[in-house]
Amino acid sequence: HVPSSDIDRVLANLYRSLKPEGCFFASQAHGFGQDQEGWVQGRTPETRSWVCWFAADTWDARCRDAGFHKLDSYYRGPTQAFYASLWRRD
Repeated sequence: HVPSSDIDRVLANLYRSLKPEGCFFASQAHGFGQDQEGWVQGRTPETRSWVCWFAADTWDARCRDAGFHKLDSYYRGPTQAFYASLWRRD
């Protein structure tokens, strides 16, 4: 879990760590068209979870801004709650 304020730094570090044409795969819960960050109900009534959910367009823009090229993306899971994407360093 990465706060939105740190995601650009994390993506830049990932970019530097990959060889040219190296790839990474990301799969994360997404915001169903909205960016959302903060505390939400956890998996049980007694718990809460901190989330940083990006809309697919926001996530794609952040990755492109970091220098990555999208190879593929799709929604996965029974409720399509996860956005999966494959990226390549140019």
